[in-house]
Amino acid sequence: GFFQCEAISIEKDDMCLIIKFKETEKDGMIENLVDLIEKIQEDIIFKFNVSLSAAMGKFVYKIEDLSVAYKTALDCSKYRFKYGLKSILYNELITKDISDESKYDRNIEDTLSKLVKSGNIDNLEAELDRIFNIIKKMSYSDMMMSITELSISSQKIINYIYEISNEDAYIDIKGITDSIFKFETLDEVKEYYLNLFKNVIIQLNDKRSNRKNIVIKNVKKYINENYQDQLLSLDIIASKMRFSSNYLTALFKDIEGMTISSYIKEVRFNKAIELLRTTELTETEISLKVGFANVNYFYTSFRKRYGLSPKQYRNSKYNV
Repeated sequence: GFFQCEAISIEKDDMCLIIKFKETEKDGMIENLVDLIEKIQEDIIFKFNVSLSAAMGKFVYKIEDLSVAYKTALDCSKYRFKYGLKSILYNELITKDISDESKYDRNIEDTLSKLVKSGNIDNLEAELDRIFNIIKKMSYSDMMMSITELSISSQKIINYIYEISNEDAYIDIKGITDSIFKFETLDEVKEYYLNLFKNVIIQLNDKRSNRKNIVIKNVKKYINENYQDQLLSLDIIASKMRFSSNYLTALFKDIEGMTISSYIKEVRFNKAIELLRTTELTETEISLKVGFANVNYFYTSFRKRYGLSPKQYRNSKYNV
């Protein structure tokens, strides 16, 4: 249907419509208005590619009560933040979705901190979904308060993690709050927090990866400097590096694709090849010089690795 109305321009992007209807038309009025607004929204998107949201005020029966209707419409319009773009807002819809039992969870700081430290982005995203589903059931003022508290918690979490990770960085609460209150919808705020924590996780993972690479670099350096030591072993290297043997084994295998023992052998054989090519040392002398205490083991392993004995290798075409 159609209604007699008066349009008033409020601000650049806001307009107020005063709609006149008879009291006998009150039943089903909201449904009729929603249908009309949806058609208007479709036309505006089609013609101008702009989204339109609408908020309805309280129905009043006296001209002097129009200010009450306008104020309630303004209050409803704030919930566009919750319902998103192209929303149609009215008191019955809003109050139906508000739960008095929805309270800001004071334990989220510990939960989020553990998830960020663990680097589990999927679980972090699920926890943020849970938090924002609770916030969505709050009144507008409680939503804003909860988001502010989440900003404070996020600052504490990130700065604490940076501190224990010896990261030279600091997050300012003003930077977070300035960012989130520029967003138009609650979903955009949630996306901001997810990206904020994701960036911290990526940064920490990069640093951990760099630390791991430094450890591996130091292990390889130690082996290359001490390969001649016949007692050189995983346990000795782990002790020097101040790591457990199991951790160092797993880390080296993960990054280098081989065990530390295999790498030690590789270094020793490479040095043996170099000596076979550049010196007149005997097989026994070379074996001992590169760290093999058992000459027979050196001979057998060399032949298995290269298909030739050390002497044959020295005299072969490979020794060029």
